[in-house]
Amino acid sequence: MPMQDVKKTDMKSETNVKRVRRRNRWLPLYIAVVLVLTAGVGVALSTTVFFNVENRADTYAFAKTLFNAIVDASGPEVAVGSYWDPVTRTREIAATGSYWGDAEKLSYDQRNS
Repeated sequence: MPMQDVKKTDMKSETNVKRVRRRNRWLPLYIAVVLVLTAGVGVALSTTVFFNVENRADTYAFAKTLFNAIVDASGPEVAVGSYWDPVTRTREIAATGSYWGDAEKLSYDQRNS
């Protein structure tokens, strides 16, 4: 059986142009998603500390000692109150005259304040 000639597709046809245009329509979104995911992984890994632990029983004591050392070295310049919300504060002060987050004070003499 002899081989038959293959009909070549015209790359300039209207359907191919539409297909290419459709494929490229979402390209900026794909690039943005990849960049955001890459940045997210980079931030997560840059704020993560890994340790080789040989004895699992000593892991908790080591982690607690490390945490306490970090807290003891911290001061008011690194304080972050994730509970304090300026929008909620404004709304609560307008409604009740006070905001519970204003009464909470951090004590740098006590670790878990």
